[in-house]
Amino acid sequence: LQISLYDAKIALERAHLQMNGRGLSRALELTQEAATLYQRVTESGAHPGVVECVELMANIFHEANDPVLATANGAKALGLAVQSGGFDGPGVFHGHILMFQMLFAAREFDLCVKHLKAAMYILEISGGPRHVEHYDALHKLGAVYSHEEYKGKYCEEAARIFRELESLDPNDRLLEGFTLRALAKNLALCGDYRAAVESEKKANKSLSRFVSKDHAAMRESDADLKKYTQFAVKQGARSVVQKNIKEQEEM
Repeated sequence: LQISLYDAKIALERAHLQMNGRGLSRALELTQEAATLYQRVTESGAHPGVVECVELMANIFHEANDPVLATANGAKALGLAVQSGGFDGPGVFHGHILMFQMLFAAREFDLCVKHLKAAMYILEISGGPRHVEHYDALHKLGAVYSHEEYKGKYCEEAARIFRELESLDPNDRLLEGFTLRALAKNLALCGDYRAAVESEKKANKSLSRFVSKDHAAMRESDADLKKYTQFAVKQGARSVVQKNIKEQEEM
């Protein structure tokens, strides 16, 4: 029986269609079939078609809420991408991003950060620090460091990242507003309430250009701005009291 690359591509396309239609079981069967066809035709286990099949399997298991198999297939896809294209190819970049997504879903935050940083390194050496995807990757990194499960442990690092993002052009003013909100949140976690107030004010102004005052994002921003302001006032009052006490002790 003669098999061509066309047969493998058709099987993979059918798998994608099933995946999009949430037919996960059938999508997995078709993906495995496509991977087998690619291997038979190309006589290579690291062919880009095989890599795409394994990545699709990872996504299927991810959608099926099976983080163990999703991560295992993601790691396999990354290894094959490195094998076929070296450590800094575009396929490896996408492999690291896939692993970031799988590990983040599995709440393996320390490991997912390593893969995201590896992807950012590839971006920098291939397209420079101003690469169009650099902003998105940096935003993801800040989001991980400010995740609630870290309980503010990396708030300073997260604030530094969002400060850097503030200086970049996201080409998306709505995203800029949410970035400023994330910065304000982490500044507040660090105890710098005055800076948090200033950042939240900027976020509020930015968001108001795109959404109405009744929008959930605006209501949350208004509430946070009020909260940060109250904390900043209390913090300022404590500073004055402490200063007066210190002056009295020195007299």
